[in-house]
Parts: sequence; structure tokens; C-alpha cells
Amino acid sequence: MGRRRTASARRHAARSPAHLPRPGCCGQSRRRDHARLGATADHPRPRPLYRRRRDSGARSCPRLDRRQRALIRLAIRCTAPICWTSVINNGTSVTRPAPVTVQEDLRRDHDLLCTAVREAGAIALDFFQRGPRHWDKQPGDPVSEGDLAVDSHLRERLGEARPGYGWLSEEGADNEARLSAEKVWVVDPIDGTRSFIAGRPMFAVSVALVENGRPIAGAIYNPAKDEFFDAIAGGGARFNGATCRVRATADTKAAALLSSDSETRRNLWQSRFPEAEIVSINAIAYKLGLVAAGLYDGVIALKPKSDWDIAAGELLVAEAGGVMTTAEGGAFAYNGRDVIHPSVVAAAPALVERLLARLAD
Repeated sequence: MGRRRTASARRHAARSPAHLPRPGCCGQSRRRDHARLGATADHPRPRPLYRRRRDSGARSCPRLDRRQRALIRLAIRCTAPICWTSVINNGTSVTRPAPVTVQEDLRRDHDLLCTAVREAGAIALDFFQRGPRHWDKQPGDPVSEGDLAVDSHLRERLGEARPGYGWLSEEGADNEARLSAEKVWVVDPIDGTRSFIAGRPMFAVSVALVENGRPIAGAIYNPAKDEFFDAIAGGGARFNGATCRVRATADTKAAALLSSDSETRRNLWQSRFPEAEIVSINAIAYKLGLVAAGLYDGVIALKPKSDWDIAAGELLVAEAGGVMTTAEGGAFAYNGRDVIHPSVVAAAPALVERLLARLAD
């Protein structure tokens, strides 16, 4: 039988509630406990302790009951990874990080995306300020050296950080490997190339991360106006770092609607919505960001759009409390074989209903 406890230990045990750790289980090393206390009928030899390792040093913790351990496991899953070291009987130790949750993984992707888009915006702004060289990929479809430089930077930055993700860009060759990728970057290096070439500050870098056909993170950045829009699925939308919401406008009489120069010239909206204010901007992703930020009421576009034009914008509008559909009320799915969508209508839910009803007449 081991030695009897000291008088000091007996007094401490008598004063301590039953649920608190026994003497020697907190703030003292396991070896010292064994040497001093030994093993008795009412105080068995302590079990292995568990220590939480921070950036430097380690400290001993009291033994926890089952409920406390369950709460700690739940907290670990909801916070950043922490390294835990368990001290084993033979003196060896095993260190392993707490598992990364899906939400943590998404936030890391979102942070990476936002950083890359800001960097790309700085590149675009440099070309914009000095006037980029440009040419037509095909008649009526211009591209500039700024588009290609931004695309190259984003592909390198995002591709190196997430080599397993797919890639779909307006300025890159399509690769069907993206169809089997779990997650895909959908990129418009410069949305609004015509404005960019003409020296008008109505353009933006637009990037979305798509999973299972739906955008889960997105950012749109107009560096010429320093306007940054970002969103994460389930985490809301932000405009220059502040949470934003779509306007709650429900009546077309009070609505300011965004369209394009070509559709305005064709008098598509003045005849259908004579009571509304129609504003022309030739950059669909940027327009969706403006609606998500509550700066305009809605967007209408009957000209077909591609995945890279609208994926990030749809997430922004949805997370800001709005709705985006086709002119027929259809939903969008991204990263399919066909990346073209027939039309876009985006606004607060009540206004979208009014717009769709008028478009159906």
C-alpha cells in the first residue's frame, strides 16, 4: 500500500467539493504526484494528463468529466484548429491538429479569393490608368492586355493555393477536367472590357468559387472606384467591409433599374417600364454588386450571359436578401457543359415578381 496523504492534502480534500480535482491533479507534474501521493484506496494513482499546447510552453489542466470533454470537442469544431498533445504513460507524446470543419475550409477559400481579387484589381487599375493595348478576339468581342494579365495572375495565385480546384475563365481555354472537380474557380478577369478600354471606370474583376453547381464564395472589385463587394454562402454580403442589403423597393414607379447601352439604345425598357429610372452600365457583374449593396434597385438583361459574368453576382444578391432569376423565372446552375444563360433579372423578391410579370406580358 502506498504512503498516506499528508495533512495538508487531507485538509485540502476536506474543503474541496466532490466535483473538483483532487490535490496534485492541477498545476503539478504527474511524476511528482506519483512520488508524493502514491496510490491509496481513496486516492488512486492519477491517470495520464492532457495538456493544451499553445504557441509556446504548456500547462497542466485538471481532469474533466464527460460533459466538459464533450463541450470542448464542440468548441474545437467551431473554432480555428488547435494542436493538442496527449502525454502517454511511457513518456512519448503524439501531437495532432483538431479537424478542420467545412465552414472553416470555406472561410479560408473566401479569404484567399478576396486577397487574390484585390491583387488582380491593382493590376487592372495600372493598365486602366496608362491605357491598355487591345484587339478583338472575334468581331464585336474585344480583349485587352489587362484582361490577360489579370487572368494570368488569378490563375497562378488561386491555382497554386488550391491545385485540386477546377478553372473556368472567360480568357482561358476551357478544360473539361473542371466538370469532375469538386470545386471550381469561375473567373471574369475584367467585366466590362469595353468600358475598361474606353477609360470609363465602370468595370470590375469578378471571381466566384462554385461547388455542386452553386456559388459558395464570391468577390467583385472595381479598383477605379475602390468598390469591393464580397459574399460567402450563409455569411451575408458586404460592400467595402460593411454588411449590405438590397433595397426593399416593390413598386417599379420608384425603381432605379440597371441595363446596358445596347439594350437602352434598342428601347427595350423605356417602353416596358416607362415609370422606372433606367441607368446604363456595361458590366453585368459590377451591376449585380451595385444592386446587392443597395445602390440601385434591380438589374434586367435579356442578352445571354456566361457563368463568369454572373456567378459571383448571384451569390452577392442572394446573401444581401435579393433574388436572381432568368426572365422566365428560371434558376441558375454553374460549371456545366453549357455555360450560357439566356437572361438575368435581379432585385428584391417583391420587385422581381413585378418585373417578371411585366416581362411576361
